[in-house]
Amino acid sequence: VGVIIPLITARLSGDDGIRFRSKSGALSGFVLDSLRGLSETIQYGRGEKRMAAMNAQTDELSRDEERMKRTAGRNTAVTNTVMLIFDLTMLFLSAKLTGFEGCLITTLALMSSFGPVVALAALGSTLQNTFAAGNRVLDILDESPVVDEITGKEEVKFHGASAENVTFAYG
Repeated sequence: VGVIIPLITARLSGDDGIRFRSKSGALSGFVLDSLRGLSETIQYGRGEKRMAAMNAQTDELSRDEERMKRTAGRNTAVTNTVMLIFDLTMLFLSAKLTGFEGCLITTLALMSSFGPVVALAALGSTLQNTFAAGNRVLDILDESPVVDEITGKEEVKFHGASAENVTFAYG
């Protein structure tokens, strides 16, 4: 129960956590870009379109989260069912072998020891989220800057550049 079920639940969870974290990061970036470019969005009347795109990403993220929670619930139900079957089997076998009075305390002690096993069984789906978050942080750390810093070079000087009779208007 403590080894096989965590492996099965981790396999059933698949890469849902990674997909969720990546979409969550994309949504955060989208929101940040929207805030940084808010004046341009308002100026060009793109607020409705930007909001619709944000709502679409949020809805997709909500569907992914719902799928992850459904998978986690199914994994918990399977774990609890398997543990209940083992508990009852242990109770009936020990009652048959030693009598009901002789097995009651030891069986209850063993049944109460399954708490850590439940946490261990949930570890598969929990670690998917943790690994996904860690991978996202590592991806950010591995990104190279868009503009390289140039040092040790001679300063560039411009002479004679000018703009004359320049006008600009909307519409």
